[in-house]
Amino acid sequence: MIQYNWWDKNYEVVEIEQSEKGRELSHPYIIKCTVKTYDGNQSGQLGTDTITFGVLPLQFNKELDDINLAASKVELVNYSHSEPSKGK
Repeated sequence: MIQYNWWDKNYEVVEIEQSEKGRELSHPYIIKCTVKTYDGNQSGQLGTDTITFGVLPLQFNKELDDINLAASKVELVNYSHSEPSKGK
C-alpha cells in the first residue's frame, strides 16, 4: 500500500492498494482519496469525504484492448461523507 499524507497528520489523503495473490481486491488497484471539505463562503468545515475508485489497467481488460485505448477503466467503488467533529 502506498499512502500520501498531505498537510494533516491525522489521516492519509491518498491510499493506493494493489491486489495480490492471497489478498485479492475487487479491482487490480484501489485508490482511496480522503478530502476535508470547506464552504468558501463560511468559516466552518463541512465534513470529510472519502471517495474510492477501482482501477482496471488496460493489461487486465481485453475489452478495452480491442478498442485500442491508452487509458485504464476506472469505476467508483464507494463514496462516504462524515460530518465534522463538534470539537473543531
